[in-house]
Amino acid sequence: MASQCLVIKEMYNQTELEKEGPNWKRELIDEIGEECREMYGDVAHVGVDPVSSPGDVYIKFIDTAAGTRGFDPHLVDKIVVVTGEARGLGFNMAQAMAEVGAKGIAVIDQKRAIGVPRKARLEHV
Repeated sequence: MASQCLVIKEMYNQTELEKEGPNWKRELIDEIGEECREMYGDVAHVGVDPVSSPGDVYIKFIDTAAGTRGFDPHLVDKIVVVTGEARGLGFNMAQAMAEVGAKGIAVIDQKRAIGVPRKARLEHV
């Protein structure tokens, strides 16, 4: 499933950036927004939450095409592993990875009866 939103985990070291001055957060957001616009397409919002998720960056693109391109450099021709694939978020992540060009997807779930039919659906993406 394509999405216009991305979360990049542990992208920055907050302690190091705080040493650069009080405007570190705004400068980081501007830099990420500019780079994402140049590489993937128009960005609606870039956010960081140094209190509840230090290091994580949240990016929302104007449309799903730009969001999907944000996955491409990391997943095209790669083999990925998705755990908990049989339902909900796991299946949606596996589907999104197939749509953006992952070479192969290993899906792992304890609920084999649910996972096998879902696997057949992924093979047609």
